[in-house]
Parts: sequence; C-alpha cells; structure tokens
Amino acid sequence: MKFILFTLILANFCTQLKSQTDFCSAAQYPKSSNSEKLFLEEETRFQAFIENNKNKTTFRATPIIPVIFHIVYNRPDQDFTDAQVQKQLAILNRDFARLNPDTVKTPSVWKSIASDGGLQFCLAKKDPFGKATTGIIHTRTNVVEFDNVDDMKSSAKGGDDTWNAKHYLNVWVTYIGSNTFGYSTFPPDLAAFPLIDGIVVNNKAFATSDSNFVDRNGSRTLTHEVGHWFNLWHIFGNNANATCPTDNVDDTPGQKKPTYTCVNFPYYDDCSFAGNGIMFMNYMNYVPDTCYNLFTKGQKDRMLASLQMYRSEILTQTTTCNLVGTTDLNESIDLNVFPNPTHSGNINVEINSSDSEIADIFIYDSAGRTIQQKLNLSLQNAPISFNNLSTGYYLVRVKTQNGSTTKAFIVLE
Repeated sequence: MKFILFTLILANFCTQLKSQTDFCSAAQYPKSSNSEKLFLEEETRFQAFIENNKNKTTFRATPIIPVIFHIVYNRPDQDFTDAQVQKQLAILNRDFARLNPDTVKTPSVWKSIASDGGLQFCLAKKDPFGKATTGIIHTRTNVVEFDNVDDMKSSAKGGDDTWNAKHYLNVWVTYIGSNTFGYSTFPPDLAAFPLIDGIVVNNKAFATSDSNFVDRNGSRTLTHEVGHWFNLWHIFGNNANATCPTDNVDDTPGQKKPTYTCVNFPYYDDCSFAGNGIMFMNYMNYVPDTCYNLFTKGQKDRMLASLQMYRSEILTQTTTCNLVGTTDLNESIDLNVFPNPTHSGNINVEINSSDSEIADIFIYDSAGRTIQQKLNLSLQNAPISFNNLSTGYYLVRVKTQNGSTTKAFIVLE
C-alpha cells in the first residue's frame, strides 16, 4: 500500500511494543530525519527517484553485498562457530533468492507478485586495509547486556568497530535484552552517521541458537532487518495512530497492526477487511519465522532503488567475497582463477567438482552486471578462458546442479 504518511518516530513505537509483548524486531527511525517534516521530505525525494528510474533500478545480474559479522559475546555459550554464521548467511541468501522451501505456503492469489529480493550476500574476504579475513570477527566483551543501541559498534564501549559502511554490510550479533530480536539503520543515515550503519541481531535470534525464542529459531530475523537496511518499512507502516498506516509499497495490502502469530489465509483486519486480507506472511511483518515466505515485486524494486540511491558505492569497492549461497554450504567445487590479478584482460578458470561434470560460468562486473557467460560446459575441458576484459574488479561464479561458488579477480592496466 503506497502513500506518504508518517507521524511517529519508530524508536518510540518499538518501546511501546516492548511494554506489550516480547516481539520487537524493529529498526531505528532515521536519525537524519529527526522530524516529521524532514522525514516526509526525504521519503518524497526517494519516491521521486523510484519514479524517475523505473527502467534503471534493475540489474542484469544479482548484486552481491559483502558482509562482515561482528560476534560480540560475554559468555562462551554466546559465541558462534564460523559454520553457524555461514548457515545463517545461507538462510538469508535462500530467502532473498526465493529458494526457501516454504514458498509453497504463499497463497495462490499472491504468487504473481511474490518475488526474490534481488540481492545476494557474501562473507568479506578482505578487510578495509586489504588484509585477508573470514568475514567473521569474534570479540569477547565485559558488557553483559548492551542497553545503548550503538555501543556494540564501538570497541571503546565494549563492542567491535564498524568497518567502512560504504563498502560492507556490518552485522553485530550480541545480547541486547530479552525483548528485542534485532534492529537496523536506514539508508538515508549512511552519509551522516557512517560509524553506526548496519544491523544488530540478538544472539538468541541468530542461527537457530536458542529455543527460548522459539518463534525466531528459523533464523529469519536477519532477513527482516536486511529489508530495513535497504529501506523497507514494516508492512503495517510506522504510525500506530493512523487509520491505515502505509509501508509506501504499491503491491502490499493495507495492514493496521503487526501480526504476532501464524494465522490462516485469508486473515482480515481493519485495513484489509475483505478480499484477500492482509499479507501476514511477508518478511516485513512480525509473524514467527515459520510463517514468513515472501517479499513482493514492489518491495524488491524499493530495495534495488535504495541500493542505487544510497548504497551504490558498495558495488564499486574492491572487497573480495566468499559467497555462501542457496546450496553452497555443501560445496564440492574447487575453483581456481589465474592469473589474478591479470594485466592482459584475459583469465583462465579451472574447476574441479566431485559431484558434477557440467557447469555454467558467469563473469560479473562490480555493478553486478553479467559481462560474459559460458553455459553447459564440460568440466573435463579445463581451463576455460575469458578474454578482452576491461580494467576493473570482477566476480566469476560457477554453478553446477549441486551448488555454486564464487571468486573475485582484478584486471589491472
């Protein structure tokens, strides 16, 4: 549902929810829009950008976003293994690719507008100084519980410092109190507040970690918060006092208030009281993880427009990635790209897969566009050459019937 009407600061909304229930996976209201007037002006500017760039906000290949996970823990049992983090990232990528198995639960009336999120996410392989990294930092802290929403983002306050927010999606996983699952900054804040940009996830709602959060043990909190990080609002809007709040997306039905439990389709409220009812299974609602199963095409368009308007620099930086995709957790592909870097504009791709003999290979540029591709290749005919590449940063992705893997390479002058 789309029209511009916001009169309530979301941070206060989250506080009100806390007093009523344990379900609070809300984002911070943009600090840069510290009044209704400024917020309306910024949203109007963003809506104009979407309208003026309708044919320019899509990508020929899926943009890949480098992620750095800051695991900030007080007790050893609050830490996570790298394998658990990779599993969480794989779940995020499956949701954003609409390859999650529960898509079968999407009501038939909405299947035509159900969409992938248009994005994929990888573990960063280089830190801001060019040093190798796993994309996961484990930090022991003396802080038992972070009360301030930004303290975990600073080493001086017991957390871990933000990496360059123009080049990475920063995700902090820590204990933030029993009433809050997670929260995120919004894109308009990046320019003014780069040191706090990113997502915070309660360690009890991360990587199926804790049965006390039984409704969040499907690891979907991160999916919800990434939606906020790309400028999606809750499907029930942000103004609890409005007759029918809005999320500024055309193809999501009106919804008066959050849905906290799994309900049967169709389900109605005061804003959608006939027809198909509310879209309770949308990732930007508050239902349990087992009830989530879709973004809409309108939400995808909004996220990709946000990427171009506010976060485009993340596509042009030179951070190499380790893509944990929809099937990459059981990766059996050994990929070698050489020479890397190359000065000739030519590379060779060497592949060894124990599970498949046929592969598709794609070369993406830093904007996520497909530059070259070779399909249905026999892996017995290696290496495979790609030529005439211009100076720049690229990703090569190999996909087989059993999985995929991605590596970065650089073409120098």
